[in-house]
Amino acid sequence: MTARDQKLLMVGNGFFAGLASLGVPAFSDAMMNFESNFGKAWHDWPPHGDRPGQFPDISSTGRRPRDILFRMSKSISPYREFRISLTGAPNNLTTQDFLDIYADAAQPADWVALAKAYVDEAGRWGAPR
Repeated sequence: MTARDQKLLMVGNGFFAGLASLGVPAFSDAMMNFESNFGKAWHDWPPHGDRPGQFPDISSTGRRPRDILFRMSKSISPYREFRISLTGAPNNLTTQDFLDIYADAAQPADWVALAKAYVDEAGRWGAPR
């Protein structure tokens, strides 16, 4: 796996663990909606702007948000079945511990904030405010 793919996988792990932390049971957004909603949340997410070398270039000129979904579905991540379920203990870890290990480029609270921004953009699931 290339370094670029590893970064996409790390973002996917962080994002989906963040959604799981919010109580989102499964991911069901259509591709075009995901691209738009994730792109807005990503653009405004502080860790991405503060440490660009640690994260993939997800933009119209770099990787597209759909590349995250593709990389996740082809991985051995516990969240690869994101369209079926985001519940359960990933790798027998708490979500917090999972984020500390598998998405360490940002703090767990940052990943939850990215997921919350996405949920706010998507306007569903009744995530806690």
